[in-house]
Amino acid sequence: MIMDYHLDLVVMIGHVGENLAQVIPIGETCLSRQVKISGVLIHKNASQVAALSSALRSIRPWTQTLAVVSEADYLPGLLHALGA
Repeated sequence: MIMDYHLDLVVMIGHVGENLAQVIPIGETCLSRQVKISGVLIHKNASQVAALSSALRSIRPWTQTLAVVSEADYLPGLLHALGA
């Protein structure tokens, strides 16, 4: 668990349409420990506007930076840019 480590950055990655309930305890823990949180949402189907909106409502309150990408292939470059 996050409590066992000294971290300065946590990156939460999720797919639009999946259950993102774990962002709440992760976000609360990181905020209480002043750990920066970045988020990446993978959104493959542009027609799923309602699912994207729901995912954004779940993850956005906890992140200082958030990217929405269409393919997981973007992750290595994004993680590098974030310093992860």
